[in-house]
Amino acid sequence: MVGSVISSHSRSKIDQLKMVATNGEQLDVEWITALVTRTYAEHLTPIEFGAALKTHINNFGSTEQQMRILASTLLRFATASSVPERRLLQCLETLVKAEVMTLLRFATASSVPERRLLQCLETLVKAEVLRWAVFIEVIAEFRHFSRVPCVETLAAVLQNSVPMLRCNYTSERECVELSAALITVLNWCLLALEYSLKNDTSRSTQALIKCTCAYAESKFVRAMLFLHERIGGDSVNYVVEAAVSFSQSYPTCAELKTMTESLRRIGTSPVEAIDDNLCGLIRQAHPAILTLVSVFEGFRMTKKVDQMADSFFEMAQILEFPFSKMFEDMIRASLLIMLDAKESLGEELVASQAFFYVKLPQIVKHLLTLGAPLLDLTTALATICDNKTLLNQVDMKTKTNTLQHLLEQMAAAGVIDDVIVKTLLEKRSQSLMLYSPELFQMLAQTSSSMAQPSVHQPLILRANSAKMAVDKMLRQTNNAVINVLLKLASGSGGLFTFDSVCASFCADGNLTYFSSKLAMINGQSERPPEGMDMDDGRQRALAFNLSFILLTRMRFIYNDLRPSELVNGSGRGMDNTQSCFFKFASLYGWTAADSTAPPNPIADEEKALFMDRVNLLKHAQPFWDPRTVDYAELVDSVPYIGELLLDDFKMKKHESYDHLNENIKNVLHAFRDDANFMIVCLVQWICAQKVCDERQNLVKSFIHALEFPHQLNSTQQERMALTSAACRRTLDDLSICDRLRDPRFTWIINCAKRKLPTVPFTLPATNAQSSDAEMLKQAFTYARQQAWGSPNVLQLVDRCNKAGVVENWCMVWLNSMLKLSTNDEMVAAGELCLAAGVMSPVPCMLSFARSITEYILEQNVDFGCVEPKALVSARFLVHCLQLALHAYWRQQKEKLAKGPKCEEIERKRIKTGKEEEDEELDDGNPVERSIQVIFEKFLRETRAGHLKSTITFIFHFMVSLASAPRNAATLRIIEMLPYELIINLARLDPQTFNLDLCLPLVDLTNIVSTRRALQFTCLLRRLGAFDSSYKKTNGNHVITYTLIINLARLDPQTFNLDLCLPLVDLTNIVSTRRALQFTCLLRRLGGI
Repeated sequence: MVGSVISSHSRSKIDQLKMVATNGEQLDVEWITALVTRTYAEHLTPIEFGAALKTHINNFGSTEQQMRILASTLLRFATASSVPERRLLQCLETLVKAEVMTLLRFATASSVPERRLLQCLETLVKAEVLRWAVFIEVIAEFRHFSRVPCVETLAAVLQNSVPMLRCNYTSERECVELSAALITVLNWCLLALEYSLKNDTSRSTQALIKCTCAYAESKFVRAMLFLHERIGGDSVNYVVEAAVSFSQSYPTCAELKTMTESLRRIGTSPVEAIDDNLCGLIRQAHPAILTLVSVFEGFRMTKKVDQMADSFFEMAQILEFPFSKMFEDMIRASLLIMLDAKESLGEELVASQAFFYVKLPQIVKHLLTLGAPLLDLTTALATICDNKTLLNQVDMKTKTNTLQHLLEQMAAAGVIDDVIVKTLLEKRSQSLMLYSPELFQMLAQTSSSMAQPSVHQPLILRANSAKMAVDKMLRQTNNAVINVLLKLASGSGGLFTFDSVCASFCADGNLTYFSSKLAMINGQSERPPEGMDMDDGRQRALAFNLSFILLTRMRFIYNDLRPSELVNGSGRGMDNTQSCFFKFASLYGWTAADSTAPPNPIADEEKALFMDRVNLLKHAQPFWDPRTVDYAELVDSVPYIGELLLDDFKMKKHESYDHLNENIKNVLHAFRDDANFMIVCLVQWICAQKVCDERQNLVKSFIHALEFPHQLNSTQQERMALTSAACRRTLDDLSICDRLRDPRFTWIINCAKRKLPTVPFTLPATNAQSSDAEMLKQAFTYARQQAWGSPNVLQLVDRCNKAGVVENWCMVWLNSMLKLSTNDEMVAAGELCLAAGVMSPVPCMLSFARSITEYILEQNVDFGCVEPKALVSARFLVHCLQLALHAYWRQQKEKLAKGPKCEEIERKRIKTGKEEEDEELDDGNPVERSIQVIFEKFLRETRAGHLKSTITFIFHFMVSLASAPRNAATLRIIEMLPYELIINLARLDPQTFNLDLCLPLVDLTNIVSTRRALQFTCLLRRLGAFDSSYKKTNGNHVITYTLIINLARLDPQTFNLDLCLPLVDLTNIVSTRRALQFTCLLRRLGGI
């Protein structure tokens, strides 16, 4: 009778609900009414209800809409009165949480079902008959808020459902519906809370606040709502605004404030910061910026200022290096290099000063425009002021106030204002007066009008006026330019003044403009025009001779310049590639690695054609007429002359070398009148020859002939001094090619207490064209000890790069790094490798990336037991890929700026020889191809489906990538991540590859990626990544209760209560109960 009363009472509501649920369609729902009525009237238990439902489904089937109507009907009957019918609500929960077949098995196990069985079913269930999105939306349809016990019970049901919310992650539609249902639930909670607050029903208020807080504090719910908004769904901001309004309207309710604070977190990123735990509290050495200064001061001097600044900024950003420390290291490294530059080598002295005084202020200015704070620069300058010893030594060597001139140049560039300059100079002056009064007195003379000549401006700043004069002359006739260059070249110190002018042009970025003008003069002087008289012939010879030697000298100093850049400059309309200088420079250089001439010997028949000409040279007589000579033909004869001279040393015995030495002296004397360029060409030809006794004796004869020439007039002496200054250093290196010359930075080596393997500037054309492994290993150890890669170390690296064997030094340095055992050592060594790789960034970084990937994945290196190696190696791989992408993009930008003609010229040159520069000329993007190959190897490892040491490395790679600064390179690498790789890692270890690690690897500005992230969040939910039975430590590692129990059983005295309790989350009631059980276990095991 009760059933018929309820049925008649609720039938109209059921009919309405049926029409709403089916959108007006007629469905067979009579069985739903009958089942619910029977459940209520006969007091069926949830298990009996499940058995009856299963019987109907087996016989007649059902649809999702019918299941929704059934759930709604249960809810209507349960809340039909002011006192909720809890049995029907339990049936509703059973409908959602358990599969009917499982319920049926347990229901038939006993004739009298117990609630304990239902609790067991809730724990074991893994599948749902009704989706959770439908379930919570059905509850949110309840609007009879005056039935306070019903509201309280429904709030408890919703609160208890939070840990079990899930959906089919493979269905994007279901994921979106679940996230939308969560917003509906929060909206329902606030509607009910508003009614409860107005009517002052405290019990329902407390229940609703607890329910709301449970949803707001759930990381899964927060992630779903955060992603739902970014795929175009509704925002939850209005929920937060309503909560704030309630809190203000009811200030006496303390729980509202707590709820408001919890709701404020909704809509924000649920990701917590990831800590890679590589850096400790102690300040460590960072050699990256110091080494980068060495690269641009000594090896990549012709790079533009903005390119240098970009490299510094990218390195600091990728390594997360403070800008204040970056500025400090840039200045400090420049001072160290300037301190150790040899005064006898003009190019070293002016190069160091050019970088410090001219380029550094411009680089700093560009860094400020990129976002580096001015405050960090002033902090760095103040720190440099405190480096009294270093500044004093540089001031004593250069006899200048180094810091004052640097600050003045920075102020002139608009980097700092006069107030900062005045403050820093006062600080420096006070330091000098207190600790170095003699130096203070010497520097004070520079500001007086009676300053001594020995105390002067830096050389590079004084050379600026000479550069301006030359720049004006370049726009006049060739004769005027030659006269000015002749004065510069024949000044004190040989090429000292010319080197200064070149450094000044280089500092302004106009070196190739200067060299192209010289190349144009050289090309115009190759062949005699018609109607030339005797005087014009001499002028042409002077122009060709001087321009050829000076261009060769520029190539010697700025060896990162290609021959095409040297002769054509940056102007697209200029083409001097047909000149004999370009052709010779493309075949021969100052090192064997620079030379691309074919090694094939010259036939005897070809030599015989030049025998008579060489005999004339041996009698100190030229075989050409300076008025009609074609200098291109004269330069082409260099290999034949060289072969014949070398043959003499092969045929003669040692006792007859005196006669051969005299012949060489005569040959060089034959070039005395404006043909000295032939001596330079012969020296370059010797550099490309195989090392043998005969070649070494020929080198010694050249040295002797230049030291003790025949009697010359004043003009010839100037020309010979110019020639000697251009090639004497190369000849000295060639003479001791097996003995290596002293390093440039001797005082640093003495401080390091280790001897550095020295290297000659010119290297012989043997199989030792690149540095050998032992030498590279010692250099790496030396660089680690001094905490930066100084130019003498990088010279070994440069040899390998020029010889086209980048892998040699990369493998040696990488293996040396991996042999280290501590984090700080490996991090510093990795920075050293990265900075040295900037010399040839794309091939070096890709070589590092390939080598470390093969080392770990293909050699089955066990990194699981030595965690620092996996941590540092993974982060090093990320840095390599980032720098490689930046470098490749920069190279492509430079190619577009040069134009197709320049690239075609260089391609033709490289087809006949080796590539000089660090560019990949094949089609496509080699960096992205390498990244794809690495990710394919990662995929292959994760498809195995079980944890191993290589998976540990991949996990750490993902951590490093997720925590990397968000620049263009990082975003591109993330964009290339295969989605399958993310899924595989989550399945392998969802606790480690959790939401904090996944979301930073997703481009949330892309709607497709964000929808995938939503599905991935649901997958993590199903895999248990959001369970509270784990304690999270160190950002990514988890400790299970089973592990704690096992350790206690193994050794209860060691793994005691003092060690266990810090590993337990005592704010969690489940974890605290387990800790109580664990305490009792320790008591039984004797641990207490």
